[in-house]
Amino acid sequence: MGRHHGENGGQWVIIDAATGASVVTVHLPQRAPTGFHGNWTPVD
Repeated sequence: MGRHHGENGGQWVIIDAATGASVVTVHLPQRAPTGFHGNWTPVD
């Protein structure tokens, strides 16, 4: 997840773990909340 301070949008970037190269970038119309990528809930 990435964002630019002062802007409302953000981006979600998928990176190839073997090469470190960016595979795809999805531009988001709104900023994701801080900590969004690390908040997960259990299935049960």
